[in-house]
Amino acid sequence: IPRMLKLAVIGALDISNRQFFKTSISMFKIRPTNLVCHGVPPIMVRDFDTISVVIPTCGRTVETLSRAVKSVKAQQYAPQEIIVVDDNKNNFLLSQELQKFCALNQLKYISSGGCGGGGARNCGITNATCKYVAFLDDDDEWLPNKLKVQLGLFTSSSIGLVYSRGYKVKVNADGTKTQTAYV
Repeated sequence: IPRMLKLAVIGALDISNRQFFKTSISMFKIRPTNLVCHGVPPIMVRDFDTISVVIPTCGRTVETLSRAVKSVKAQQYAPQEIIVVDDNKNNFLLSQELQKFCALNQLKYISSGGCGGGGARNCGITNATCKYVAFLDDDDEWLPNKLKVQLGLFTSSSIGLVYSRGYKVKVNADGTKTQTAYV
């Protein structure tokens, strides 16, 4: 990432059950690194304008993860790969369920061995094969234009990191949604 970094802000929708909000780094350009995940050196094939989506998960149900994956697959600019990083250390049954879910949905499954959220994200970066990496928490969802808008911001060589705002969304008893922006 360049020393003088410009940040760009766009909107994103983050969902966790019926009331939700989160913020984090959303997308960045890959640079060759010395990250190692379980002794495996990083993959250095980086295609032009392609996106790997990394979804770390720990202790969440497949139902929760499937909402996140559905929002990735609904993107106007489709990512080239979706990597689910299983950070469950001692829940063998849940890990088996996640593996089956990933196989059925053509997702790349990786086990990080319970190294925590940051370690799971690094493991995903290590295994990403695309030029750009976008992170999505397993209990969140994206607006359909998120990747398209963020990728468009990378046309300037001075931008190496893009992040987004989130919304707190409440699902009302009648099924309607109320959202408020936050930073």
